[in-house]
Order: sequence, then C-alpha cells, then structure tokens
Amino acid sequence: MKKIIATLSVIALTGSLVAGGVQQNTNQSAEWAQTGNRNASIAADSTFYNPAGTAFLADGLHLYVSNQVAGQTRTAKVKDGKTYKSDVISPLIPNAYGVYKTGAMAISAGFLVVGGGGSVDFADALPSMYNDIALAAGAHSTAIEDISLKSSSAYLGGVANFAYAINDMFAASVGGTYYYAKNTTNGSVSFNNGEKTAADFEETGSSYGVILGLDVKPTNKINVGLRYQWNDVMALKRNYTKEEATVHGNTAISGITLNAFKDKYTDGATVYATLPQMIALGAEYKVSDKLSIQPNFTYYVNTLTQWGKKNYHDGYDAGLGADWQCMFHAPLRMGAGFFYTKNGAMNDAPDHVAVEETASGLDSWTFNLGGRYTVSDALEATLAGSYTMYNTTDIDGTDPATITVSKSNWAVALGVGYKMDLGSANAAAADMMDKAETEANEEK
Repeated sequence: MKKIIATLSVIALTGSLVAGGVQQNTNQSAEWAQTGNRNASIAADSTFYNPAGTAFLADGLHLYVSNQVAGQTRTAKVKDGKTYKSDVISPLIPNAYGVYKTGAMAISAGFLVVGGGGSVDFADALPSMYNDIALAAGAHSTAIEDISLKSSSAYLGGVANFAYAINDMFAASVGGTYYYAKNTTNGSVSFNNGEKTAADFEETGSSYGVILGLDVKPTNKINVGLRYQWNDVMALKRNYTKEEATVHGNTAISGITLNAFKDKYTDGATVYATLPQMIALGAEYKVSDKLSIQPNFTYYVNTLTQWGKKNYHDGYDAGLGADWQCMFHAPLRMGAGFFYTKNGAMNDAPDHVAVEETASGLDSWTFNLGGRYTVSDALEATLAGSYTMYNTTDIDGTDPATITVSKSNWAVALGVGYKMDLGSANAAAADMMDKAETEANEEK
C-alpha cells in the first residue's frame, strides 16, 4: 500500500475539482456551468472549447471573465468501522478570455485553471495511511491520538489560438497552451505521550500543449466544433519543506512515523502528472431563435500517460445541453444540461486501491442550470451552477477491511462578457477628432 500511494501522490488525492477527466478541468466558464456542453460554442469562451469557432464571431474585441466557487465532499468508510471525510470549499476558480476578430481572422488568448484547482482535508487521514502509520508504530500504535492529511493541487495555464474562416462554412485554428502545476501536501501525527510528527512537501513542474480546431457550419441552424489537444509530458519534482519529529522519552515514535511517511512519499521523487490528450466534439442545433440544443462528446486518452498506462482505460464525457429564451424578445436566456463521465479506472489495476480510495477514479453524472442576461448589445452576465454525483464504490481486499468510497461536487459561477465594435469605436474617435479640429479652426 505504501508504494501505491507514493506512485499516485497528490494527483489521486485531488484530481479535477468540478468536472472533466481524471486530471482535466472542463468547467472553464459560467456558460459551461449553465449547460455543461460547450464544445460547439461561438463566444469568448470558445478560446478553450472551440477555438476555430472564434473566426465566426462578429468583428471587434470580445472580453470575458468569470469565477466559480466550488465545494467537494469525499468519504471513505471502513466496513463496521471509522468514516474518513474531507469537506472543502474553493472560493476562487477564475478564468479570463479575450478574442480579437477582424475579417476572416481571429486571435484569442485565455487564462484558466487547467487541472486540479481544489484541495482535500482528511482530518483523520485515509484508511491506508492510518494503517501504514499504525504498522510503523508497532506496539506503540495504541498511542496514536490524531492523524491528518491535507493536499491541494492547481495547474494554472495560458492558452492562445489563431483561427481563420476559410469560407462561410469552414474555419480552422491552431494554438498552444502552457501550464504550471503545484501540489502541496501536509501530513501530521500526534501521540498521547506528547510526541508529534509533521511532514510537508511540494510537487512542482510545467508543460505545454498544441491545440488544433475545426468548425463547420453546414447550415445557418447547425454548427459543429471539433478540437484536438496534445499535451507534452509533465514531470513534477517532489521537495520536502518541513520535517519534524518531536521526541518524548525513549519511545521515539515520532521519528519512526516520519520515516514511514517519507517511505510513502519519497523525497526527490519524480511524479508524472501529464494531462491526457483530448478529442472534443460538439454540435449546436438552433431549433428556432428561442431554442437551441447542444450534444457533446469529449474523449480522454488516459492510456498514453505515465499514470494511466497500468491503472486506467481511456475515458470520456457525453452529454446534452439546451438554452432557451424565456419570453419573446426577453433579455434572459435560461440553460440546462447534463453529462456522464466515464473516468476509465481499472478495477483490477495494480494501483486500483489508491485510485478508488481517493475517489479519483469514480464515474459521475453532472447536472447544470443557469441564466444569461443581456444587459445591452455590448454587455452580458451569466449566473449558473452545477452539481456532480459520483458512483459510490466498495474496495474489496484492502487492509483495513472493505472500504466504501463516495464523492460529490457543487459549483456556482458568475461570468461577465463585453463586446467592443472596434470599427464603430474608431469611427467615433475619428468623428471626435474632426469635431475638435473644426472647433479649433472656428476659434481661429
């Protein structure tokens, strides 16, 4: 069990915060929280979801910013025994996009939390960790008073694309992404004789990716978006920032448990946290000016990553969303959607216990609902929320006994988009200059 969690580390502990694959966050705008299906979008958040679609935006500058507040609950319950629980809230999951569109060309860029973005806080650690520490303490295991485990993970990234509309039907794009990952873990053990063990470490690294996109508009009612993303290997280096063992008397339990923790999480180890390659396909069908539906499918190539080769099959998301106008010419459009995520975790994999115990391999259903309000021709605001239910699973053959694992996520998002017609702005500026020049000449 020690080697299992040492391999998966904080990656398995945190995983994606709200929705998506094992590592990838797909919740990248408030509009996603509204319908859950954005792979064929033509808006500022297409910078992430459908970069080729930015070539079909209106000429001008499109700016967008949003934030999500998300919560996550995980439990690992030992049969006829203790329940280990983590319940955390992440108040800041931001993203921002900007698109400049002129003629057939569009340049887009964005900042986002590509993966992670959350944390776990197990006040009593996890069953396997508790068991390992107890084994290390030996005869002193009854002296264990408290064990805790806290971890956080965030992949902060930037994305940039160039899109070109070949004609009224086809547009293509090419782009790239760069992201920096930082995982932190804090572990502590207290004993009833006054001894205490504390160990903190970080895992850091960076990587890049290439994004190719295609958007097809066969009719004025149908739009299809396709995106492929390749990601380079991301290797994180582990570095201990704190190692403390407070010894009391001759027992030295704290030193023994510190060594056990460092055996589980080896100092200086390389941990692979590569984001899987992705293929994302989506469509939007405008039934009328008041109603549109959006089917989506995203495929995660887990088996080409270092962490996925032995522990995962490939995974996918499949879902359906819709948005509709509340009343005739009303400024409010409501949206709703759902999708199913198959993470691809293998039940008989070498590391399946760690994958399932940390709830990183559970399949799930996500439900979305929200509204988008048009304040003016240039300004829109979106308020929406999502809820993810994960399939509960039993882990058999573990030590301690059978463990039942469950998990749920929720998120509330607020986004604001602003459109600037640069042609009109330039014309207005020119008119003001002409007016000022005319007034100056009249004064002469």
